[in-house]
Amino acid sequence: MPEQILLIRHAEKPIPDRVQGVRRRGKLDEHSLSVRGWQRAGALIRFFQHPYVDGVRVPTHILSERFDRSAPDDSRRTRQTVTPLAQALGLKVEARLMKTQTDQAAERCHQLDGVVLIAWSHECIPTLAQAIAPAAQIPKAWPGERFDVVWAFEPARGGWRFRQLPQQLLAGDLATGID
Repeated sequence: MPEQILLIRHAEKPIPDRVQGVRRRGKLDEHSLSVRGWQRAGALIRFFQHPYVDGVRVPTHILSERFDRSAPDDSRRTRQTVTPLAQALGLKVEARLMKTQTDQAAERCHQLDGVVLIAWSHECIPTLAQAIAPAAQIPKAWPGERFDVVWAFEPARGGWRFRQLPQQLLAGDLATGID
């Protein structure tokens, strides 16, 4: 059983006709992070490798949804968000499940020990969070404009304690959780 589960949304994405997505080596790609997203991915290294926010611990496992090239709405962003951190920590990113396989992702988390970090698509995060901690009071939706929050789960009296931890890594990040 994990000591802690940390759930994040992928970092910033392209905005049609305004901000382009780009792969790690510079190739334009609508399925990849924006430049600001790559900045957040880099900032997450310090955030998780040397935690300074109360309630954040160093991950021992990292999970991400799998990219499916055949799905027009799928993206590489979740994996791109956590790959720099995984490399810094000497971990591999486990990316076997599709974003809609939230029950299986929650089940996988519960099979692991230590600290599990999950990066997922925002539209599926509340469902994944509810599968992780069925009795917890979790926001019903993750707003499309929020990339700056960590949802943290810790075992507590036969269930899971839920907290929201603002990242506050980049200019414009909010100091509040999601309503």
